[in-house]
Amino acid sequence: MQHHPSENFIKYLLTLTQPEAQQDTWIQMGVQSFGFPSPDAAYVSSLREALYVDLPVNYDPKDRYNRPSVKFLRAAGVWSMHNPDDSVRSAVTIIPNIRVRKLVEQLLLGRIDPKEVAKKVNSRLGTFFKSAAIQTYSHYYWNCALLKTQDWIDFYDAYEASEKSMSMAILQNGPAMALHATGFQQHLESKEMLREMQESLYFDFRDWKSQPRSITKTRAMTSIAKAATQVDVRLSEADSALRESLKAFEQFRMEHAQKGVKSIEDLAPHGNFTESGADIKELPPAPSERKAG
Repeated sequence: MQHHPSENFIKYLLTLTQPEAQQDTWIQMGVQSFGFPSPDAAYVSSLREALYVDLPVNYDPKDRYNRPSVKFLRAAGVWSMHNPDDSVRSAVTIIPNIRVRKLVEQLLLGRIDPKEVAKKVNSRLGTFFKSAAIQTYSHYYWNCALLKTQDWIDFYDAYEASEKSMSMAILQNGPAMALHATGFQQHLESKEMLREMQESLYFDFRDWKSQPRSITKTRAMTSIAKAATQVDVRLSEADSALRESLKAFEQFRMEHAQKGVKSIEDLAPHGNFTESGADIKELPPAPSERKAG
């Protein structure tokens, strides 16, 4: 079954008691009204069938004391939508806020923790979202854990090509690409980057090697070999710089400002220092102490 990132929100719509909730087209329009691509009709129908198997007798989502209904809603993962708390109310405000929403969705797509997403969004846009609100948004509207790569490919067919391309790059490369796409600075290890480039070039070379003989193949393999050589040189330079730094560190010596350091015997000529075996003499009381006594 093909999934939709708003699957839990769709479940919420399906568990409403209004007559309209029995119509798949109404569910699709509800999702579209929030700016998401319409879920497939067969997908909505299959979700409905799966939910209604466990629908309790005398179902009432508004009755908090109806234990079968409460149990059903919790099992479906939609209890908090029927009984909104602060995180649900805050998550809903993300939907119409285009700047916040795009940033949140791209960071979540990169599998960045909701707590970090909240920090970055708040610092960038001056908002005050808590991690619970981001987690709730992820659960109901942008549940990245539900979708596989093909699901995302189909989902982004409804978006512009540039946005689809960037989103797929984030999906495939994870947090680093998400931070890059959203303009957040990050520390990248240069040697690790070069090794990754080298590995990618190697497999590109292997891929071209299996192709039929042609001028295009020869040119491509030559270009890849040249690029791989340049990367190898940069890696060698990085290793050389590291060795020079270590060599300089080995030549480092600590100097004491005070030339002559007195021995313990000079400081305690009578041998009365800790673990010397001699009796430790008590210091005479200070004048203030003698007066107090």
